[in-house]
Amino acid sequence: MDLILAADKVGLTVEGISFHVGSQTTNFKNYVAAINLAANIFKEAKDRGYTKMNLLDIGGGFPAPYDDTVKPFRELASIINRELNRLFPRTSRFSPSRAGSFAPPPPPPSQKSSARPCATANCVITLTMAFITPSPASSSTIAITT
Repeated sequence: MDLILAADKVGLTVEGISFHVGSQTTNFKNYVAAINLAANIFKEAKDRGYTKMNLLDIGGGFPAPYDDTVKPFRELASIINRELNRLFPRTSRFSPSRAGSFAPPPPPPSQKSSARPCATANCVITLTMAFITPSPASSSTIAITT
């Protein structure tokens, strides 16, 4: 918080907060904790007179469904939505969508290995993009990027 106020004092505008909980994060509580910490910073900034922050970027780290042990992205989206609606109630929409898929060609038979997860033609890389838009009555924007 002191850094935000120091930046403001020298004429810089802090638009918001960005965090990244890690790559291939399967513990969804990490998102809950990080969103709660960010909400506390937003609240303290406002309480201390800084009202210019209007962006929360929760980074990526969304788990790819490599196997059956990875919970579906829709479960994480539901948890993120619940926390954002509770802590940042002016946001209204979250809409994840598939941006595309890429299936690399399989390696030659001599290079196939069971130790390499993409050693077969079944390996598909899926890109997921998610967006949150503000409600019409709000000037705040909360963005999720991957």
